[in-house]
Amino acid sequence: MSEIVCVTGASGFIGAHLVALLLRAGYHVRATLSSTDSETRHLRAIAEAAGAGQLTLHVANLTHRGGFDSVFDGADHVIHAAASVRLDTPPEELVEVNLGGTHNVLSSLGKAASVRTLIYTSSLAAVVHDRIGPGHVFDERDWSRDTPETDPYAYAKVRSEQMIEEFSDRTRDSVRVVRLQPSLALGPAHSSRPVIAPRFVAAIAAGALPDLHLCLPFVDVRDIAKAHVAALQHPTAAGRYVLSAGELWLHEVAQAIELAEDRVRPQLDMDLDSDLLMYLLFLQDWQMRICTATENLHRPIAVNGDRARTELGLDYLPLRQSVLDTLAEHLVDAGAKG
Repeated sequence: MSEIVCVTGASGFIGAHLVALLLRAGYHVRATLSSTDSETRHLRAIAEAAGAGQLTLHVANLTHRGGFDSVFDGADHVIHAAASVRLDTPPEELVEVNLGGTHNVLSSLGKAASVRTLIYTSSLAAVVHDRIGPGHVFDERDWSRDTPETDPYAYAKVRSEQMIEEFSDRTRDSVRVVRLQPSLALGPAHSSRPVIAPRFVAAIAAGALPDLHLCLPFVDVRDIAKAHVAALQHPTAAGRYVLSAGELWLHEVAQAIELAEDRVRPQLDMDLDSDLLMYLLFLQDWQMRICTATENLHRPIAVNGDRARTELGLDYLPLRQSVLDTLAEHLVDAGAKG
């Protein structure tokens, strides 16, 4: 009988890739959605394409106490990837929803005696901070020092990790706990939902952004999914794993697209005003605010993702390929049009 993996936030950018990889590995996936109105077409298409495993969909809202009880009952593993990242959410509500969601997930886990593994999808926002000296390289030992006022998303991720650490201390003999901190995620999307980082790359390709001397850490969303599954399957994996394939200057993102013009040509149907709006949203995104602070202009935000490479066997995809794959829906064969 296949092992059962529960995935919260399954319809999201990262969650959908998790579902796809888990199904291909033969797991029975219980995918949780926030409501019956959530987009499910792409999840059903993923299940059909996988040709393996089994997918069931469940409504479980982060804010509802006991909402995950029935979903976790009888499961072997839980991946908590759900989070509220809506840009229009008031800071205090963003903190409340994310921390409340973590509390509710842990509460339901405490009732599910069958669960042996918990994997939490945190964020690089829980790692990086601006109180660093020249040449500092961020890794698993670093923690964000933000408050609900300075960056509510980063604060919520740090507090969620701390809550999960406390849960791990209480359940060490029965539940293995892993926490992953992905950098800015690139790569193809399974659904048409807008995702900030890929749209930002598309805006760069369209030449709609100012020439910022900014260098950011990235990782492919497919590598994020692989890291989760590897953490699930490696019985000694535990603690924090920062996920980063390296850093790219924004001008390198543009160059990666230009170098591919012999086989693809950008066909970006994006007007300047909407691109600039996306850029402003990018700057306001809680996950990316620390990365776009004035102090980080003209110097790279260096991140070490080697622990995942050595302990989980993660072989990061080349970032320039991730850039092109991010834009796949906007690119056409060079010979398709004259």
